This record gives sequence, C-alpha cells and structure tokens, in this order.
Amino acid sequence: MRTFLGPRNNYYTIADASGDLVGYCCFGPDAQVGGGDYTACALDVGLGMRPHLTGQGRGLAFFSAILDFGRRTFAPQAFRVTVAAFNQRALRVYEKAGFRATQTFRRDGDGLPFVILIHQEPATL
Repeated sequence: MRTFLGPRNNYYTIADASGDLVGYCCFGPDAQVGGGDYTACALDVGLGMRPHLTGQGRGLAFFSAILDFGRRTFAPQAFRVTVAAFNQRALRVYEKAGFRATQTFRRDGDGLPFVILIHQEPATL
C-alpha cells in the first residue's frame, strides 16, 4: 500500500461521477514487470479496475480514459502495457485500442508468462 501513496510514484485513482472508486492507473517504472525488456522508448501504463466492474464491456472506455490522461500529462511517443498472458479480456481490450504484442517473457521469481504490447502515438507537427 505504501507504494501507491508515495508522492514520487505515478499512481492515480479513478472515480465515477459519484466519487466511488472505479480503479487506478500508474505510469513509468511502476507499471513494469521484472523479466521484461523495457529498453524501447515508450511510457509504461499499469491499471486495475474493481473486480465487480470487470466483464461488463467497460474495459475499452476505462483504458481509453487512462490513455487520454497519459497523453495530456506525459505526451509520450508510444505507450506500453504489460499483462499476464492468461488475461485474455485485457489482451482483447489492448488490441482493440490499437496495441500490438511485441514480446512475451516469464516474470522473475515465479515464471508466470507475460505479454508486452506497444502503441505508437501519431506524429505531431
């Protein structure tokens, strides 16, 4: 819990219009998973939605809002997400958002398979 609250970490809460917690997101090294290759220039994005809200078709809108916030706040050339390979719902959301898988690896420590996906932002003039 201390990681989420540390002022140097890029964690943000996401609330609905009533102020109820919907989920969270984070940017940068906090969104990386040990064992992956993060040498490509991209802004890492991590996220989580409250479990009772998943599976209701809200994932793409939730993720798109996070990306919009990331664009306004960090103006990255590319975004990168890392997701457990078994999480097929998340993989479908990321692919619908225009992300493409670039790497698979096994997490340090327990060997759980993960996938890294990247989305290049359009060039601006």
